[in-house]
Amino acid sequence: MGAVYLGQLVDIAIIAGKDVNMSAMDIFFGHFSVLTKAWNESLDIMTFLFLALAAFAAFSGAKKA
Repeated sequence: MGAVYLGQLVDIAIIAGKDVNMSAMDIFFGHFSVLTKAWNESLDIMTFLFLALAAFAAFSGAKKA
């Protein structure tokens, strides 16, 4: 689930970086609080679906190992 969360944060950083002409890493490491606030404001049903799928996949993979 952490990978899904971090992937969404990186995605927001890339998009925001293109808008404000900064690198995604500068936004990710320099403005992490703003980035997480933007993620919280953009929550929708698809976000929860991806998090649920990640949890299911992790549990299924751990059960088979």
